[in-house]
Amino acid sequence: MKVIINPGHSTTSPGVMGPTGLYEHDAVFALSQVLKAALEERKIEAEILVQPGGNEKWALSHLMQRVNARQHEVDVFLSLHCAFSKDRAAYGTRIHYLEGAEESRLLAENLFKHFPKTPWAGIFPSQEFVLQQARCPAVLIEVEHLSNPEAEMLMRHEAWLQKTAERLVAGLFDFIGPQDIRLIIDGKEIFAEPVPQVVYGDIMVPVRVIADALGARVEWDGDARILRIFTRRALRPAEPSEEGKETEG
Repeated sequence: MKVIINPGHSTTSPGVMGPTGLYEHDAVFALSQVLKAALEERKIEAEILVQPGGNEKWALSHLMQRVNARQHEVDVFLSLHCAFSKDRAAYGTRIHYLEGAEESRLLAENLFKHFPKTPWAGIFPSQEFVLQQARCPAVLIEVEHLSNPEAEMLMRHEAWLQKTAERLVAGLFDFIGPQDIRLIIDGKEIFAEPVPQVVYGDIMVPVRVIADALGARVEWDGDARILRIFTRRALRPAEPSEEGKETEG
């Protein structure tokens, strides 16, 4: 599973600016870094791709060429932006998907259900260039209204970045469904029952599966609550000592 994260705009064309001076690109680039880390903690590969500077149309075309060059390994494309409204009170998240793209619509729905519902929030069909060009499920997410001074101040804080990233991760997992973890030992795939799971960031695998694959033996003492594992070395018959060999001779 791989996710491409695109923080909208660029350092030379930073997008809209909030009332207190926060640029759109700076806000969503910071969020992209937190989101990438949150995905990688959950064993989801993530890559941040930023559009180059220069002419906007050329820059977006170049960006999507880079995304589509990875089409056989990319599963989801997220383009992060900020909304901007004449109504300074407007707040909330707006998610756009390519009209007629069913998978992208489902992605938008799964993401949006983790965000607060406001009169200005929602999911919307769109003809945005990046959505037209993407060859995988893709959405453009306006994570918050940068025109709202209170929202702008929140976007400067690590707590907001973490919370928003967690909401996006939760929506992505709802979209992709449970992911089985493949277990490969010495180049051979082992099919475990129950399947390995990610629990609080660690991989949990049935110990007997590992032991069998490595030629070890497992003993469980339920009364003493002791799990004993005997490796190949412990199971191998002991070789006679040099002194024993001399005696036998």
